[in-house]
Amino acid sequence: MTPAPEACSVTDVRILGALLLVGSGAATAYCVWAVYHRGRPADVLYAALAPAAAIIALIGLLLVFVPGFFW
Repeated sequence: MTPAPEACSVTDVRILGALLLVGSGAATAYCVWAVYHRGRPADVLYAALAPAAAIIALIGLLLVFVPGFFW
């Protein structure tokens, strides 16, 4: 009987965290820019999405430094 392979390694989780951090950081920056430069209906949507993107970026930062946090 062979042991089951690991679902993902520490390196995989750190890469995922880095991608979340960079992508969500860029999305946060774009949402903040769009709030000030878009018209009325769209700026409300971007204002609602900016904190969500910032929270996802913080989760990515957490995964970069503590890869086993959610295990």
